[in-house]
Amino acid sequence: MLTDQEFVRYSRQIMLPQCGEAGQLTLRQSRVLLIGIGGLGCASAAALAAAGVGYLRLCDNDKVELSNLQRQLLFNTADIGKLKVAVAQQALARLNPHIQIDGCPERFAADSAESLLDGIDWVLDGSDNFASRLLISQHCQQRQINLLSAALSPRHGQLMLWPYRQQSTPAYHQLFSEVADSAGNCLSQGVLAPFAAMIGQWQASMLLQQLLKPTEQAAIWQLDAHSWQIQRIALTGV
Repeated sequence: MLTDQEFVRYSRQIMLPQCGEAGQLTLRQSRVLLIGIGGLGCASAAALAAAGVGYLRLCDNDKVELSNLQRQLLFNTADIGKLKVAVAQQALARLNPHIQIDGCPERFAADSAESLLDGIDWVLDGSDNFASRLLISQHCQQRQINLLSAALSPRHGQLMLWPYRQQSTPAYHQLFSEVADSAGNCLSQGVLAPFAAMIGQWQASMLLQQLLKPTEQAAIWQLDAHSWQIQRIALTGV
């Protein structure tokens, strides 16, 4: 059961028909791995912590740099030089003391995948390169762990839902195995700070919807930052 403090804290969610007390308990019992605590990861982690997702595992081996502060909103000037996961863990604990947050200051790699994915229900991928996304997808599919990947460019934001627990195909690494990192990233092309936060919040919102009312269909959503139109592509096979 929820405590009195939790009822008050999450009251605006609990009153939603799709949530209620049962849905809030589902969120509290959920275990999520966030890979990449950058512009996307900071926004999604804060939203999930505030919403009451009970366990967050943060994976990133980078330290806070001055150029991060424009869009990575869990960090401030005094954090420069500190490990991102350590700073984010403290910030999220202050935001919501009712949840558990673990920080893993390492990259997602073949030799770390097993420990990072242990006990996890969902993975939120906020990495900034195709090689990492392909590797994450492969390991999630092998272990039947649902994956929600987000990507960002100056003009587009993208969400990719891969419900590997319900279906093994299609898979990200099967559809995009030939894609190179030619599109660049924030380091090479830049991005507006609110747009990075918007896509990270969109990713968190999509996850909350999936936790409360799961779907079994893989899909890709793409948002055009100029026209504000969203295109959805359903993926039924490879």
